[in-house]
Amino acid sequence: MAGPRGARAAKLNHAAIEWATGDILRNYVAYDNLRKVELGDWHSPLEASLVQHGWIFKPLAFLTLAAELFAPLAFFGRRSRTVWVVVIWTFHVGVFATMAIIFPYQISGVAFASFFGVECLLPTRAGFPSLRRLFKPAA
Repeated sequence: MAGPRGARAAKLNHAAIEWATGDILRNYVAYDNLRKVELGDWHSPLEASLVQHGWIFKPLAFLTLAAELFAPLAFFGRRSRTVWVVVIWTFHVGVFATMAIIFPYQISGVAFASFFGVECLLPTRAGFPSLRRLFKPAA
């Protein structure tokens, strides 16, 4: 199974500029959902209306590629890390909405726990700590 680096490399090596135009993304979303309909599998009800509006796939494809290419920025400060996590989480919710593919660890937030100090949420003798500590960098 290819990770984020593999997905980014595949887009750049095999599609490059064509990916950013949105046509490849639109065709892939349409193909995936049509295949699911034909096989009687659960598919996205949102996809049928989105594919009719091809213009929406251009910004989605661009944002997808940008989020993957700028992933290393997540290591350069709290603000960039938080923005990147929100963008990638939104991306996974979008994949679920348009293609009915669920990524449980990403959507639940478990995949991003290492970016935040979630261990500070454990109860202490004094009670539960403030949620503000969650957004401090993990040591």
